[in-house]
Amino acid sequence: MKPAIIILIVLILLYHACTYALFSVAFVRRRSGRLPFCRENTEFLRELNAFHDVMQAGRQWYDAQEKQPVHIRSRDGLTLRGELLHHPNPRGVVLACHGYRSTGPRDFSGACRFYYEMGFSLLVISQRACGESDGRYITLGVKERFDCLDWIEFIDRNTQGRLPIVLAGISMGATTVLLAAGLPLPERVRAVIADCGFCSPWEELSGILRANLHLPVRPMLNGINQWCCRLAGFDLKEASVTEAMQKTKTPVLFLHGEADTYVPCSCSQQAQAVCRAPSELLLVPGAGHGMAYLLEPERYRQTVRDFLARCGV
Repeated sequence: MKPAIIILIVLILLYHACTYALFSVAFVRRRSGRLPFCRENTEFLRELNAFHDVMQAGRQWYDAQEKQPVHIRSRDGLTLRGELLHHPNPRGVVLACHGYRSTGPRDFSGACRFYYEMGFSLLVISQRACGESDGRYITLGVKERFDCLDWIEFIDRNTQGRLPIVLAGISMGATTVLLAAGLPLPERVRAVIADCGFCSPWEELSGILRANLHLPVRPMLNGINQWCCRLAGFDLKEASVTEAMQKTKTPVLFLHGEADTYVPCSCSQQAQAVCRAPSELLLVPGAGHGMAYLLEPERYRQTVRDFLARCGV
């Protein structure tokens, strides 16, 4: 065999090995909660540590509440789990969707008490391949949007369709609820609250490969996407928040930190610019990824209160 052919075969094998490794790191479930491709041990972790006491107090409050373990079956056969915190006199139900490789109690450590004291019951879920839910692959909102619809059906069954529903998400959870909003939703879903969501899986990975890993974007993404289609059953290009926003009829509140380097605030700005339904955008100066509530809690809370009031919730 000619040396050139051998070199070509080796290069092809290396390419497939590299793209599979990136696919595995990004999408395959693992025990560690560390975020790949992210400067987690520097800026991101320092920002979190600055609010450690606030987050711990919120988590302690949530853990002290009596909650009902619940579960549903996804459309592709996974058991998805969550916790339902009943309000004694609910004005509605908030479906809380956490971010990438995280948990609901962590990402909503401050907001759970806020929503509850506003009079909402809370359904805090574990997204597929996270927490207590089944699943091998995270799909960055592509399949999670349909899980969101199934959780909405669960709420309807358990409230006899009497209560309005608010979809709330942070980071990947925000993308999940925004993508779900582009699908036909029951009229009882009155509002979507999306904190620092990204535009699409394809665009989010493009930014990470370019800025954090300094890799050639298109050839690497094409290879990663082949593994996504072949092993995880989804396409990185099949879901777009901007396309969903052009279809939605549900009012949307976008929230984003202006200092977010993980998901730029331009993602929320672009989505809000094309949103067909009534929408609002709150940008918080100096707030990093998922930090808007922690940095300016009263402004955040008042914005949410006013928005929900305008939605009639």
